[in-house]
Amino acid sequence: MVKEYSYIKRMLLRELSENSRTSVTALAEKLKCSRNTVLNNIKALEREFGLYYTLDPNLSKMGILQNHVWNVKFGVKPDTETLKEIFKDDSFIQFAVETDGDFDMVLKVITTSGEEYVSWGLDTAMKLLNYRPVIRPSLISMIHTGFVPVPNSVIEKIGAEKLGLDALDVRMLLLLNEDSTMTYNAMAKRLKVDVETIRYRFRRILDSGIIDKFTVLATKVPSIYNVAFFVNYEFAPGFKERYSKVQEFYLGVDGQRPLLNSFQYLALTSGSYTLFGLGSFTDDEKAIKNAVVMHKLMYKEDNAQVRYAKVTNEIRGHLPIRNIDMARHFKGISWEVPKNTKKGHDRI
Repeated sequence: MVKEYSYIKRMLLRELSENSRTSVTALAEKLKCSRNTVLNNIKALEREFGLYYTLDPNLSKMGILQNHVWNVKFGVKPDTETLKEIFKDDSFIQFAVETDGDFDMVLKVITTSGEEYVSWGLDTAMKLLNYRPVIRPSLISMIHTGFVPVPNSVIEKIGAEKLGLDALDVRMLLLLNEDSTMTYNAMAKRLKVDVETIRYRFRRILDSGIIDKFTVLATKVPSIYNVAFFVNYEFAPGFKERYSKVQEFYLGVDGQRPLLNSFQYLALTSGSYTLFGLGSFTDDEKAIKNAVVMHKLMYKEDNAQVRYAKVTNEIRGHLPIRNIDMARHFKGISWEVPKNTKKGHDRI
């Protein structure tokens, strides 16, 4: 039996996902209820879903040039605690999850250069060597929807100079990344500076473009089937039209506004697969129907090949599970190839 949630709880998750720094007064006005009602419902959501207030970062502004996802199938499967020990100090991983299905683990990793990625990849393969891993990496080329939190360890590793900030700005960024609702007064107290300095630096951080959004994640999601899936196609005539229909499906599947989105993360990739996705469904039947069968049916002429697995354990980081406006945030692809406008370099 799927638990039903009130309109206020659904709207609160949507509003906090869009801007977790929205004041209680503004939320009460928008939802046409009292401040106490807002506060009580937020507290209830925090208890049940383990709300984690964080940042939706702009990776390119942060200097993140390599954005990859791996799926791994083990010849000899290590236990959960072994995997946690292997990845506990990995400063490049956004999330690592254990899965049950066509593959045993998914890793989402970001680095600031190709050399850094190659070094990380070889080191990680060596750490997993005893478990005979088959590793299928893909480069994330374009994110349709969703995001993945950037751990503080990654921000610290990038450093102030590359971020275009100074040490105090970075310390503020780290605090906001751990709690995006933190007040100016609380930051001033933690950092031992005056409030006006915090206000000024806050505006400077926003102006840098490093933060796309203040948002919230659900880290405890009861009775939800989280699925990771990878798709490949044998492209046939009419693919563009089929793509448009699938996009309409993505945008319409949450028409009745569930508590959490069905599709949390969708990205075009290159490498082992063409598409990577994460979905949150109430049960395995809905997950397979909407994430697997849907792709196979709608891309039947392209012989869509879907590999999927249920997420069973978080090894490191958090899955980006929240409530967002898909119609507003979904980014479709442009079929136009950018033209080279430089004279003397036209292709013949």
